[in-house]
Amino acid sequence: MDLKKANENLLIALDNKIRSTKGSTASLVKNTSIKEMKEHIQVRSSDALYFANWGRGKGKMPPPTPIKKWLKRKGLPISALYPVMRKIGERGTKGKYYFENIRDVAFAYCKDVAEATAEEIQIEQNKITQKYGNTN
Repeated sequence: MDLKKANENLLIALDNKIRSTKGSTASLVKNTSIKEMKEHIQVRSSDALYFANWGRGKGKMPPPTPIKKWLKRKGLPISALYPVMRKIGERGTKGKYYFENIRDVAFAYCKDVAEATAEEIQIEQNKITQKYGNTN
């Protein structure tokens, strides 16, 4: 397995976790990407995924644009916009905590990366052996 495939597997696992969580929508992962950094991975997504994961504290209404999109997806009238925003502002929202609930996914990702790295090392060792012969 290569690193690209390991990243794809992690994204698929996150997607599956989000889709299988009650109240979640597929649009949350539409623009999600995973980038391999030097010592960690970076998951990038929309603000919606951030608030879906962590929730939103009470005391401040959310911006209207994401709520409009949500109303449209749910087939609800635009007249519900302000009441929904006000209710979210009053109560806040609970988070789904996707990332806290993917320990097994993270361990599988680490295993995939380790296997990919081992394969790459073996390929390089084979190239050196072919070029210079076995030095043992």
